[in-house]
Amino acid sequence: MGSLSFFHWILIGLVVFFLFGRSSLQELGRSLGRAVRGFKEGMNEIDAESRHVEELEDRSGTTRPHMSQTSAGQTGRDRQPNDQEPRDSVGDEAATGVKRKGG
Repeated sequence: MGSLSFFHWILIGLVVFFLFGRSSLQELGRSLGRAVRGFKEGMNEIDAESRHVEELEDRSGTTRPHMSQTSAGQTGRDRQPNDQEPRDSVGDEAATGVKRKGG
């Protein structure tokens, strides 16, 4: 009872045809076809690029870490351990009001 029968779809199609007219429906169909074609081309480009990257990785013997292997999506070169963070003595002094020894 909740689904539409074949007769319902024909009736809906006729109403849409009379509301929009033949030329509008043709233009809508063309636009929809172009959009789908553009989407497929974009997906094919992404697939080709990922295959190319995989081929390069296979040749060089290196692999990229997956997002699940890095913390918060950062790679090793983006992160710095806490004990190696660059320190700005002027900034520390200004923030705390205390001078460091030897600085």
